[in-house]
Amino acid sequence: MKYLFVSCLFLLGVSVYGQDSLKLAERYYDGEQFLKAKAVLSDYLLTYPDNLQARLLLGKVYGHLKDWDQSALTFKDLKNSYTQWADVYYYYGAATAMQAKNGSKLKAIGKLSDIEESFKKSIALNPNHVEAHWALVTYYTELPGLFGGSLNKAKTYAADLLQISPVDGYLAYGYIYEYDKAYDQAERNYKMAYKIGGSKTTFKKLYNLYLTKLNDTEKANQLKQEFNSK
Repeated sequence: MKYLFVSCLFLLGVSVYGQDSLKLAERYYDGEQFLKAKAVLSDYLLTYPDNLQARLLLGKVYGHLKDWDQSALTFKDLKNSYTQWADVYYYYGAATAMQAKNGSKLKAIGKLSDIEESFKKSIALNPNHVEAHWALVTYYTELPGLFGGSLNKAKTYAADLLQISPVDGYLAYGYIYEYDKAYDQAERNYKMAYKIGGSKTTFKKLYNLYLTKLNDTEKANQLKQEFNSK
């Protein structure tokens, strides 16, 4: 009985230590101390290799450290284990997209279908997944038409965003039109996003359009004064 009691205390101590380590890793992550978070998580996963929270956080940490290979590998393992979880498909697609963007162009072409399918799978599992919709807006806007890029496809996902989150929808349309150098239409959509959201993000999109694309410093200054007065 004595040994059973001691064993229980030991196991309790390991459990508490594990929880404390995970909380420490989260604090490092929130404080953008990603190397420290990586060290704690790597050590933690030696003892708890199947801990979902730790694996997910480590994949994000690798992303912040721009270690796209490890980030993609981590999320690939997760999506293979958790096949009905929308987030891991999104994270895997995002990490693989950055892998393709920063690697050789030849290898990037081979990853395109995997990236596209991952984002679509995320939306299939969660039709209201804002980040996955944004990912496909960006994907179809920036990808050359030769490889499947299409502004019309991008607008389809922007239209979906408009229903899910009007601010994101207008921002997405603004982004597409700005990319296409249709600045008047970009302005209209950014103004709608700013009117609804009034956030720093919506302000910056409209302000930067005035300043860098329309070269209209008067409108830029008026907007800045209005935003600062709120």
